[in-house]
Amino acid sequence: MVKINKIQFINYRQYKNYSLDFNSNGSNNLHIIKAKNGTGKTTFLNGILWCLYGEEKYISNKNKSLPVYNQSILSSFKPSSNVEVSVILEISDKDSNIVFTRTQLFNIVEDPLNGNRNAISLGSSELKVFVTEKSSSTNSKVYEDVLETGKFVKKYFDKDIFDYYFFDGENLKDYFDESSSERIKSSVFSISQVTLLGNTIAHLNNLIDGKTRQISKIGDEDVNVYDKERNLEREIREKEQENVRLAGEIKKLQEDFEEKDSLLRNYAPVKLRQERREVLDKELLDLESQFNEFKKDQYSFIKRYLVLFKLYPRIKSTLNMINKKQSEGLLPPVIDRNLILDLVDKKVDTCPVCDNHIDEKALVHLSELLGQLNISTVASHKLIEIKSSLESAVDECKEYKDKKAKLISREKELNFKIEKVREELSDIHSYLSTYSNMDSNSINVSQIELDRNRVRDELDVRKKVIVLNENNIEICKEKLVGIRKDIENIEARDKNRTFLGEQLTLLRKLYANFSGIQNDIMLGIRDEIMRKTWQRFDSMIWKKKTFKYLDINDSYEISVYNMEGNEMTASMSATEHMALAYAFTFAIHDVSGINSPLVVDSPLGRVSDENRELMAKVLLNVSREKQIIMLFTPDEYSKNVANIFNDASSLRVIALDGNEKEVQEVSC
Repeated sequence: MVKINKIQFINYRQYKNYSLDFNSNGSNNLHIIKAKNGTGKTTFLNGILWCLYGEEKYISNKNKSLPVYNQSILSSFKPSSNVEVSVILEISDKDSNIVFTRTQLFNIVEDPLNGNRNAISLGSSELKVFVTEKSSSTNSKVYEDVLETGKFVKKYFDKDIFDYYFFDGENLKDYFDESSSERIKSSVFSISQVTLLGNTIAHLNNLIDGKTRQISKIGDEDVNVYDKERNLEREIREKEQENVRLAGEIKKLQEDFEEKDSLLRNYAPVKLRQERREVLDKELLDLESQFNEFKKDQYSFIKRYLVLFKLYPRIKSTLNMINKKQSEGLLPPVIDRNLILDLVDKKVDTCPVCDNHIDEKALVHLSELLGQLNISTVASHKLIEIKSSLESAVDECKEYKDKKAKLISREKELNFKIEKVREELSDIHSYLSTYSNMDSNSINVSQIELDRNRVRDELDVRKKVIVLNENNIEICKEKLVGIRKDIENIEARDKNRTFLGEQLTLLRKLYANFSGIQNDIMLGIRDEIMRKTWQRFDSMIWKKKTFKYLDINDSYEISVYNMEGNEMTASMSATEHMALAYAFTFAIHDVSGINSPLVVDSPLGRVSDENRELMAKVLLNVSREKQIIMLFTPDEYSKNVANIFNDASSLRVIALDGNEKEVQEVSC
């Protein structure tokens, strides 16, 4: 278990000279700090974040906030004095004691005109990390390099998911947004050491590129083939990744679109128009599908007749030549040469074709016929074979005008129907977008309609891009098949490439295997996080007949479903959202393998009724395995909560001094 042992502030905001020790109370690792709003709860959290990351994450507008130094230093120190602002965070794990110390130097200056003082920063803040091995008697190792200190910060408090170590109960709205899910996914990669596999895969990819270039140098004629293969693979991968991203955006836009349709459908004055529009939308979708199929038929028609018309002069002349030779008797009938040989060699008495007697004169005739059956006969047979195909091609050319007329008529018919539907849809849109509500308490129809139109346009754009990408992917894959056949031929033909080719094949197999392993590990981690999140969430919520399960998708976005299997994430209460955030936080900690502490501001601020006691008990149980530091207001630390925590936690009460400039500890 990783524990925070001590936090010390020196000249940092209202914590001018203040430190807290965190010693375990029995079997629990639970520490409570109670303070009124405005006293410094959020500043306490920001101080830890500033120490680790050099940033105060929970300041809403940094341009309008006070500087990090305590304001009293302006009068406490003489002009030209250099003053240090520091936050020191001491932690430990089973092997080491680690001290993070961030310091920033300020110089006190005085304006000679009005006597006012200010503190000027002398450069950016600097982080040092002191590491002492518990099993060693040697002195601490000091790390000052940014890359080295960053490794320790990432190991214990990964910046990508800082709000899953330093939890702000008042900002739950940001816990499950899209940017958070991407950060979590990236950090889970790092936590699970999948990044090592990723580095291996990247290295293999570089080796493949290197071997490919080596092979290409053997023959100049082959260079472009391998480059094309890599470029096509890269293009396919990029298009597929873009489609995954677009699919996620489409899902959210579709939900937004359906919500707006539902609002209009349930508003009586425009209900009929909305229902009519939904019918028209389906009709338009069907017509557009028919039109797409028609365009495919039209393309096939044009492609077919381009070939026929280009070859028509040769087809016609060849057919005329065959007909002429047939009419002149220059094309002999099909004769089985082997049958004639049998008749001559075996001296059969009766002809199997005409049943006539075969005498000496007939044998002489058959022998002469064999002499005439040379290669010209084979050519004649070929001409007879292709005659029917040539005649079919000519007949097909005669049908061109009728087929073309039917296609034109079909196109006009579909365009007319589509245009009629679109006109009616446009009329409905015009009506709804200019609709004026007489009742101020009703929905804003015109604004909803305009928003709906915007969302629909965004959906259409993304869908078109996906279709375009899919077409490009198919084209690239077709090209890739041909290029890989060329590569196979090149590698098989050239003995000098054999060894490099074998290496390249092995590298490609390793690349595929490692990529598969990486995907399997990530799926396993995601499933484990999902399982643990559900267990925690289910234990925190008093409702036992509402929630059935939750799902975490490949992008680490969470969806919660009810007993009927419908998603209800957006319909959950603030209490349920907080329970989900805690459950997900604990699951991420469990899977990380590093049992880091959790510092929580307003831990039960959005929780009410029986959920408050239930969640407090869950946090108490968790504190047996994980250090938890919680910052309460007096109202949040209600009597019921205190009864649960008091015997198992250390409690400190802090307040501002009489000048409201400095935090001090007061008696409980």
